[in-house]
Amino acid sequence: MNSGRANQRSKPMTGLINDKKEKIDAYLPRKCDWSNKLIFSNDQSSVQIAIAEVGENGQATGSKTNVVLCGSVRSKGEAHIALENILRERGLYPIQE
Repeated sequence: MNSGRANQRSKPMTGLINDKKEKIDAYLPRKCDWSNKLIFSNDQSSVQIAIAEVGENGQATGSKTNVVLCGSVRSKGEAHIALENILRERGLYPIQE
């Protein structure tokens, strides 16, 4: 599953583009970082978690990383596994094995 997830992240969403290669619609729906599913407006159990990056002295550097999880991942009880794996992939998990 991880190789497919890496492939999906290499192709970011572009929005609605017409025949002249002009961007028409600026709206980009959110996608779950774990399952790569679109998050619709009626998914009321989806979350977007902002994780602050911390410097060497333990203070926030001002930059953050957003992790988006859809409701189906959370309802299956896989949110903690998904969050840990996403942070490991991005190099933000404090304990590396």
